[in-house]
Amino acid sequence: MTITIDLSPDEERRLQERAAQLGQDLPAYLRRLIREDLDAAAPVRGRTFAEILAPVHEDFRESGMTEGELDTLLEEALGEARAERHGGKNARQ
Repeated sequence: MTITIDLSPDEERRLQERAAQLGQDLPAYLRRLIREDLDAAAPVRGRTFAEILAPVHEDFRESGMTEGELDTLLEEALGEARAERHGGKNARQ
């Protein structure tokens, strides 16, 4: 199936950048987003943890990243999230 949607230039640029960060082309990245959203909306009851995480594991395998690279990526993201959270608290004071 082919679907056409209108995106702003900024939305397109941001999607392209995010796809590149994950080592995917834009169509693969968008399919992943759709699949993850649909999977998240599916009832969880009766599914094993492995079944729930299957799309994440598949994306990791397809990315070609090593476990060390994934660890580094997650640590950086966690550090950025913590910095944003602490920056937001300081900004309000």
